Amino acid sequence: TRSQGAGGTDAVILEIDPTTGNTLSTTLFGGAQDDLANAVATDGADLYVGGETRSFGAGGNDAMVLRFDLAASTSVIWSSGNPAVATVNPTGLATGMGLGTTTVIATAGSVSGNATLTVVPTAPTTVASVSPAANGAGWHHANVTVTLTATDIVGGGGVQSIIYTLTGAQTGTSTVPGSSASVVITAEGTTTVAYHAVNHAGNVESEKTLVIRLDKTAPTISSTSNQALEATSPSGAVGVYAPVATDTTSGVASLTSSPASGSTFPMGTTPVTVTAVDTAGNVSTATFTVRVGDITPPVIGAVSNLTAEATSAAGAVVSFSLPTATDAVDPAPVVTTSPASGSLFALGTRTVTVTARDAAGNTSTATFTVTVRDTTAPTIGPLLTRPNVLWPPQHQLVVVPVLVTATDLVDPAPT
Repeated sequence: TRSQGAGGTDAVILEIDPTTGNTLSTTLFGGAQDDLANAVATDGADLYVGGETRSFGAGGNDAMVLRFDLAASTSVIWSSGNPAVATVNPTGLATGMGLGTTTVIATAGSVSGNATLTVVPTAPTTVASVSPAANGAGWHHANVTVTLTATDIVGGGGVQSIIYTLTGAQTGTSTVPGSSASVVITAEGTTTVAYHAVNHAGNVESEKTLVIRLDKTAPTISSTSNQALEATSPSGAVGVYAPVATDTTSGVASLTSSPASGSTFPMGTTPVTVTAVDTAGNVSTATFTVRVGDITPPVIGAVSNLTAEATSAAGAVVSFSLPTATDAVDPAPVVTTSPASGSLFALGTRTVTVTARDAAGNTSTATFTVTVRDTTAPTIGPLLTRPNVLWPPQHQLVVVPVLVTATDLVDPAPT
């Protein structure tokens, strides 16, 4: 050939199936120049090709002899004596087409062999499908349709019927003519579906089982009573709670609260949502409230009784520092006194009431006394005489009146 190969004229060696005439293999030999095959011979084990070459050798036309191993190059040819019973593909795979016996033949060159193949009756095969599919945990949360589909091999006579039996949460048995059947699982819990098919030849499929787990009921949530908390800081108060969820079929998979237990709740009322999810995927929610208030009055610091000296008959003006007050929520409760600091206090003892009020209106009181007394003695003024110069005649004694005055801050007429 000059159409294929390395160039020029190349030798072509073809392997032909003597039965069918099909080409089994093609081998090309040659170089850039002309290479010719002129003769073929065989000794039964090898194939010899003689010719001449211009591409190889010392130059010009040189003799060439090619040897091929017939055992290595010969392909195996498969065939069936009765294709109605079984067919054989080129790789030797047999496929049953009907009941009976056939001969499978393998031929490689001049060597051949055969084997007897018998196709016997086989039971149908049933496949089960489930809708909707189970979740990752193997549970369903809605009614489940189980569809059974049976197939039969050629020669089996076709599927006669499908038989299934339900045990567990849902029970029942049914024989359905034909190659398909379906059943709806509605009972909660675990149901086992046992099924098999029978063909018209009487062959019975080995029983198969399928387990359906169904839970259509959401979990039950409890321990979600409303809470009333006393504020512990201006931010509010920490709420702690422990809701409970139960599910008797598939079990509780998760239980969450929003806000979570241990959160700080502000002043006022905050709703809490509890969500429970069971293993089948059913969801239930419950709500309750956490109310944070301030009903604790402020705490008034230490107070001390006071004593003051009267400065007039009316008493004394007494001033004092306001006591301190603290509150868990209000950083600056208002403190007042009655009477107020700087008031005029009469002689004697009077009670002063201290009142502390926080932003929520809670009040607390404390008392102390202010005692006004007069411990200061009167002041005696200068002594006055009339006359204040004596020169009596004859140096006789005379009566001289003496005027004594006294003043007091409190007593207008000390004696």
